[in-house]
Amino acid sequence: MGIGTLVGSALLAPGSLVLAQDVDSDSSAGLTEVVVTARKREETLINAPLSVQALTSVQLEAAGIVDLNSLQTVAGFTFPKAAGTAAAGRTFGSLIFRGLAGDGALPQDASGSLFIDGIYVSGGLSSVNFSDLERVEVLKGPQNAYFGRSTFGGLVNLITRNPSDTFQARGNAEFTDRGTNNFDLSVEGPLFGDKVRGRLLLLSNRKAGQYTASDGGTLGDENTQSITGTIYATPTENLWIRLRGHYQEDDDTSAALGYIKARPCAGFTYPARSESGADVGLVFTLPNGNCGPVPSLDSGDPRVLINANTLLPASAIGPQISNTLGDPFLSKGPTLDHMGMRRDTYRLAVQAGYSFANDWSLDFNAGYNNSDSVSAWDLDRAAVLNFQNIQPYLSSDMTADMRLSTDPSKKIRGLVGASYFRSTVRLSQIDLNAIFGATQYVLNTGNYVNNRSHVPAAYASVDWDILDTLTLSGDVRYQQDEITTVIRTGGPDIKNESKKTLPRITLS
Repeated sequence: MGIGTLVGSALLAPGSLVLAQDVDSDSSAGLTEVVVTARKREETLINAPLSVQALTSVQLEAAGIVDLNSLQTVAGFTFPKAAGTAAAGRTFGSLIFRGLAGDGALPQDASGSLFIDGIYVSGGLSSVNFSDLERVEVLKGPQNAYFGRSTFGGLVNLITRNPSDTFQARGNAEFTDRGTNNFDLSVEGPLFGDKVRGRLLLLSNRKAGQYTASDGGTLGDENTQSITGTIYATPTENLWIRLRGHYQEDDDTSAALGYIKARPCAGFTYPARSESGADVGLVFTLPNGNCGPVPSLDSGDPRVLINANTLLPASAIGPQISNTLGDPFLSKGPTLDHMGMRRDTYRLAVQAGYSFANDWSLDFNAGYNNSDSVSAWDLDRAAVLNFQNIQPYLSSDMTADMRLSTDPSKKIRGLVGASYFRSTVRLSQIDLNAIFGATQYVLNTGNYVNNRSHVPAAYASVDWDILDTLTLSGDVRYQQDEITTVIRTGGPDIKNESKKTLPRITLS
């Protein structure tokens, strides 16, 4: 997905500057500069010629923003979860900026993406927590020049915090009368003198279910436990190295979804007007229409049905737990012994930077993410078991990036870099279609994905301060995409290869 863009003005988004406290009646309020890495180098947000919104950890905590779902209401993007008959809850999730949705459900089809410290994240977006962040950068508009495909609409980059150089411990606990409880505990400080410091973060979140289904099960339970470790070292004044590891388990019940049964209203006329303004009526003659207003959940209307099957059918135990049907991916995911979703995620990252005597810098960034989930849900959310789906979803990705930047204080400055990206996405499905007379679970041969991506790329950037108040910037990226789709039926691999040059010119 490649396109060049021309930006004719500097864009400043809300949240870009933090107002400092007035400490003296004789002094005017100061403005604290927010440093961002939207162009893979540190620069103040006011000087970044992009539409960037930066939220600090203080702002995130004050607003109660703990994940992408709560961030979307502040940062101006949407984070829809699977709807209709697909698995919902925290199984999937996609980022949409300015209404630009991708043309498919796979990460490579997305128009917006999530990054953690500049490392692309392909799976488990719905349960990424914001516990150890320094800030969040929300970039809107095409970001292909630096981040490649799947960022045409924009991206969210989570910048994690370095450990403190003084010993400190912090804990948080939250309880509600609905049964929701959240805990986190972090310990950080120096490890070996003043050269190495670290942090260990433990987290446990439980969101209580919102509804009780007619079979007595809970809809909407979400449980997460995670452990995160970070080590930051400065062996010399010019060199820094950072290691971060994260492991997380998610265990959810079926999503809090129900449906409203239609009220038959054959011949019902809905008031409308024609293009000429004349009153006309649209007549519904089907017996499946809906008359009158949509009832609220607490109205007591018998049409409101919260009765999805939440108990695992006995006939699903073999296919779902023991993989008796031989699904190619189910045995590689976590064991799910109930209706809902189970996911195991681990992430590893290493970053390093070296500053030369002439203020040039060499930076390296690499990371690996693996997120494997299995979900099982009642397709039609009805009390009778008409349809059930079991779906393993396995994703992994690896990113490596190295770049050389010149002195950022010069009137003409730039950088050159190279990156490599590799990912694998695998999905399959087991179905029970009881409404069509089926009594056994079967492999769904039509819902199968096994995709591999390899993307080497090179990029460069030059900024020229023509005047003190006028800067011309040029960015360009060249990348080769190779996507291989494996057909389960034994047919040949399908390869899609492309070469793209992605330019961007900005005058600010």
